[in-house]
Amino acid sequence: MSSAVAQWKIYRTRAELAGDEGTHDLAEEDWKEALKQARQLEQKDRRLAYTLERLAESQFHLNKLSDATANALESLSVYESLKEEKLADLGRINANLAKAYHAQNMAAQAQEYYTKAIALKEKELGVSHPDVVALKDSFTSLSKDPSFAPGPIETPEIKIEPAPEPLDLKVALDSIFADEPPPAEPPKVEVAQPSVIPQPEPELVPTPISAPVSAPVPTPPPEPPPPQAPPAMPPEQVTILWSNFKNMAENYMTSNNLVEAEKLWLDALALIQPLGEANPNYCTTLESLGEIRLRMQDFPASENYFLKAYNIKIGVLGPQHVAVAQTVNQLARLYYQGGNFEKAEYYGRLCIDLQEKLYGPEDGNLACSIHNLATLYHMQKKFEMAEPLYKRSLEIKRKAFGPEHAETTRLLKSYSDLMRNMNRLNEADELDSMADGRISGTWRAISVPAPPGSSKKMENCDICGTPLGGATRCAKCGYDTSLGVF
Repeated sequence: MSSAVAQWKIYRTRAELAGDEGTHDLAEEDWKEALKQARQLEQKDRRLAYTLERLAESQFHLNKLSDATANALESLSVYESLKEEKLADLGRINANLAKAYHAQNMAAQAQEYYTKAIALKEKELGVSHPDVVALKDSFTSLSKDPSFAPGPIETPEIKIEPAPEPLDLKVALDSIFADEPPPAEPPKVEVAQPSVIPQPEPELVPTPISAPVSAPVPTPPPEPPPPQAPPAMPPEQVTILWSNFKNMAENYMTSNNLVEAEKLWLDALALIQPLGEANPNYCTTLESLGEIRLRMQDFPASENYFLKAYNIKIGVLGPQHVAVAQTVNQLARLYYQGGNFEKAEYYGRLCIDLQEKLYGPEDGNLACSIHNLATLYHMQKKFEMAEPLYKRSLEIKRKAFGPEHAETTRLLKSYSDLMRNMNRLNEADELDSMADGRISGTWRAISVPAPPGSSKKMENCDICGTPLGGATRCAKCGYDTSLGVF
C-alpha cells in the first residue's frame, strides 16, 4: 500500500465519521486533506472522483455553493473519464449539480443537470422509484419559479448500453475503495495485411515469372516497462500511519461496529506486513482481527489469527513470555466460547503454568486464569475438578484484590453456585449470603502486567536489547513497551 493510498484512507474515514455526526466543517477539512492524497494518484481514479464529490457535499451543507459546484463539476469530469462509467455515479453527481445550481438561482444550468439526472436515474432505478419522484418534484419547483424561462428539453444520449443489472451497493463501494486502479489494457497493434501480388497476363511467348514478393512482417511493439513498485515508506512513517488505523479501529470496536473496525484492521495489516512478522504491531493487528472474528462467532477465522500470532511470538520470544501467556489465554477463551472444551482445557492449563512461572503463585491474573478453568469444569458438570480450583483462586483473589472487590465477589457467586450443584447448601450460604449467585459462564480476558523484576529488564528493549533510555518505544525496532504486549 502506497503512502498516498494509506493517508487517503485515514482522512476518508475521519471525514465520513464527521459527516455522519453532522460536523460538516470538520468533514470539509478532512476531505480537503484526502483530496491532496487523491491528487497524487492517476487522474482517472475513482477515489479522486469520490473525494471531490464528498467534499462538494460537505461544502453544500456549509452553504459554500460556489466551491461545492466547482468540485462537483470536476468530480463529474473524472467520473465520465473512467473506463467503466456507472449509472449510480453519474446520476448522483448530476443530481447534486442540479441542486447546487438550483440553490444559486441559476435556472438554466439547473434545468440542464436536472434533465440529465432524471434520465440517468430512471434508467438505473425505474420511473417510479422514490429518488426519481423526489428529483422530478425538485425540477417541478424550479419550473414554477417566475424567473425561470424554460428552454427546449432534450433527452441526453446515454452512453451505457445495455440496461445494467440491479446495483450491488457493496460492489460499488468496494470499487471506490480499491487499493489500486485496474490495469490499463495494452494498446491494440494493427497488423498490416500482405499485399496481393498481381498475376501477369498470359502471352504467346512465355516469359519468366518473377519470384513473389513476401508480405511485410510487422515489427512487434516494444515490451512495456514493468510497473514500478511504489517507494517503500520509512518504518517511522509506517508506524505513525498504523497507529492512526489502530486508534480509529479501536473506536469502532468500542461502539461494536465490527464491520468498519475489521476494514481498518485489514488496512493496518497490509500497511505493517512489509516490516516483517517479527514486528510487534503485526501481532497486535492479528490478535485484533482474531478478536473481531470471535465477536462475530466466526471461530475458524478467529482461530487462524490467534494461532498465527501465537506461533510468531513463540518463535521470537520463546515459550515463557508475558505476551505468549496473553495469547494462550485468548486461545483458551476462543475454544471455550466455540464449545471445544478439550482445547480450552489444554490452553487454560498452559496459561496457568506460564503465569505461575512468570508472576509467582499470588498474582491476580493467575487467580483469574484459575477461575476461568474452574468455570470450564463447572459448565461441564465436573464439580470435583472445579472445587479445588475455585478454592485456590479465592485464596489468591482475597490477597490480591481484597475481600470486597468485584473480582472476589464474582468468584464467590460462582463458588456458591457450585456448592448448590453439589447439594452442599450450608457451604453455599456461607460463601454467598447476599444472593443466589449463578455461574456467569464467561471467560475473563486477562491483562498483562509486568512480571516481577521487569523494571530492570525494560531498561533495554525486550525484543532487540537496545537501551531504551527511559523511552516507551525502541528507536531501533519500534517495539512499543506501553502496549504491554508483543
